[in-house]
Amino acid sequence: MGETLDYAGPGPQRRSLTLALLANGMLMYPVVLAGLVYGEWLLAWFCLGHEPRSSLDDPKYINGSSWMHPITGIALLGAIPAAIAGLAFNGIYVGLLRVRPKRIAVRFAVLVLFWLAIFILMSLDPRGVLYWWFD
Repeated sequence: MGETLDYAGPGPQRRSLTLALLANGMLMYPVVLAGLVYGEWLLAWFCLGHEPRSSLDDPKYINGSSWMHPITGIALLGAIPAAIAGLAFNGIYVGLLRVRPKRIAVRFAVLVLFWLAIFILMSLDPRGVLYWWFD
């Protein structure tokens, strides 16, 4: 009869640093992707001394910028899985932490706007950078 009963509810939920890093990192993936594609193009321009031309200046064989080509390729191949992972990680992040509705709306608006912006940028392909990269 000397036992005490604990009727306290669960304590506050601890934030997962890993989940926060993954969710925030996936928010920034489109910015990193654009930086890699256009960064490789600018580096190739610097190394060549003139603007890279499609069908003439192959990004795989430009001395000084060829090291960036596989990194950019992996990032481009991972774009669709990263978009899905971004949606999943951010959904889990806001679901587990019980974030206020306003912050949820802002987080998902940023996610959608960044991916929409990178899609429009890659579709319009100013200066033919993506065409040069894939050529």
